Amino acid sequence: MSELTQHDLSALVRDHGPELQHFLTRRLGCADTAKDLVQDTFLRLLQNMPGEILGNPRAFLFRVATNLLIDHHRRQQHRDTVTLDDPERPLDQADQSPSIENRSRRFANKRTAAHTVMTSRVVRRNRMLSKVPRY
Repeated sequence: MSELTQHDLSALVRDHGPELQHFLTRRLGCADTAKDLVQDTFLRLLQNMPGEILGNPRAFLFRVATNLLIDHHRRQQHRDTVTLDDPERPLDQADQSPSIENRSRRFANKRTAAHTVMTSRVVRRNRMLSKVPRY
């Protein structure tokens, strides 16, 4: 792919777009943001076409998508660190409420913690039952 044609790009989008979106959705917890990052991934490919032939376009696309994901998380962290007490950085109304990604992450963490507690209870109960003699 020394020169990316429209047909080549269409094939890449068709072959790797859904997989990239699934990958990003799982990591973000937000399908809409994932769609945006997939679009940005292909845009970066067009803007920064590599001079050499891509031996593994899938790996290249996933590397670009991962870099965009890292950038997205850094922007989110920066946005989350801005406080209302900082006069240098005024906030608009949208920044004052927790983002859907943060709410999803908190929910997933609570769910994981509850699962861990329940699993430990089941394991403990099974140990107790294994000590009971059977007739």
